[in-house]
Amino acid sequence: MSTTYLVTGGAGVIGSHLADALLAAGHGAVILDDLSTGDRARLADAWPSPRLRFVRGSALDERLVGELLSRCDGAVHAAHSVDVRVLADAAHRLGRPLLSVGGGGAEGPGGAGGPGGAVGPSVTGVRIFGEVVGPRRVPAYGAVLGGFAARAVAGEAIGAVGVGEAADVVEVAGGGGPRRRFTHVTDVVDALVRLLAAGGAAGRVLDLAGTEGVTDAELAALVARRADMGAPPDPTSPPDPTSPPATATAALSELTGWVPRFTLDRLVDAALAEARRAASSLVPGRRAEELAPVQPLS
Repeated sequence: MSTTYLVTGGAGVIGSHLADALLAAGHGAVILDDLSTGDRARLADAWPSPRLRFVRGSALDERLVGELLSRCDGAVHAAHSVDVRVLADAAHRLGRPLLSVGGGGAEGPGGAGGPGGAVGPSVTGVRIFGEVVGPRRVPAYGAVLGGFAARAVAGEAIGAVGVGEAADVVEVAGGGGPRRRFTHVTDVVDALVRLLAAGGAAGRVLDLAGTEGVTDAELAALVARRADMGAPPDPTSPPDPTSPPATATAALSELTGWVPRFTLDRLVDAALAEARRAASSLVPGRRAEELAPVQPLS
């Protein structure tokens, strides 16, 4: 059955990929974004669809949020820097399901990072641990992984491991620092779409993590090894059945069957491929002003 979802922060990285996935599944998407950090150019693929609506405005505008949500079947709050309570109140009042996406962060001595989205009677919180990477991010694979990949492609020293001569080795302070997790944006969106379809998780906070934790030193060594291999990423390869999802994601996997497709090796390969592409040519993206206006919400 076709449904329509309100996506706050829909011109961001996660929100725009989610819009693509919803439209591809035959659903409708109403994008609410004030464009303070979002970019309409990220919606270039979705823009021609008659099932896409774009509204420039704030997720803190109670009247606007209520009006838009009243015309939708559910919502996803992907505007990470904006308080979810206005949308959560509207979802409770209107009886609409809401996914609220928040971040966890790197793992330090105290374990994984802080809580994700706020939880209410109509809200499912999704807490993403680590860094979301992939297309439409700038840089696409983040400052750490993307930076290591760019330096490897250029033949420069990366972190604690030199690509080339041993004299290029640079020590990472503290033995590599905190343990980082990385999740490809398509894995995040796959989890969100599965949650929207599954339902039954209101009032819970579910953890999402695509890879196990890795220190900067370990990541630098892995990037160096994969760069020497020169193995291109295989976007069609299935998930590795011997590599179960991180323990923290057990509840999400049990509820939806979600398994991340991008292992750390595959993420590194994708980051290296992007770094090689960027080094060989500049491929401009479509600018927001080049996009024809979408049909206004009626």
